Amino acid sequence: MSKNLKYFMREAAEVEKVVTVPAPESFKDENGKVIQLEVKVLSSERIRAINEGYHTHTVALDKKGNPYINGGNVVFRDERDNAKATRHILVEALQYPKLDDPELMKYYNCVDITQMPEKVFSRADEFAHVTRVVMALLGIGGQLSEEERKQADEKEIDDAKN
Repeated sequence: MSKNLKYFMREAAEVEKVVTVPAPESFKDENGKVIQLEVKVLSSERIRAINEGYHTHTVALDKKGNPYINGGNVVFRDERDNAKATRHILVEALQYPKLDDPELMKYYNCVDITQMPEKVFSRADEFAHVTRVVMALLGIGGQLSEEERKQADEKEIDDAKN
């Protein structure tokens, strides 16, 4: 077996594939079939960039507005909004429905894309289903159920994860 680096030289299109998976049971077409979601498998670099966008690193201040000092060093305050970052990841990953579509956002009266997943998938079980499926496809949590794997193209899922 030769050690050839060409095996690691992939195109961006290979990394961010689109996979179809079933939507929650409450989303059916006119024939009564469950709608299929289209999920783009985001790169780990893009996921990290989204997460960093919801991370703030500021100087910790006391009640008078003075910075806290500990051992001669300024104390910093790290804050992360993981819930908002997760919702942003959902918006970026979902290609159908396209949650950042201006028409859809206007319908739900939203100006912030991170509000859209909870508006469109308003029931707790719907939101949990979509979050679990998308995060499983992105490889950052959860697993697809056996039925979901059957309904989605298994080769497509395996290719997207690898």
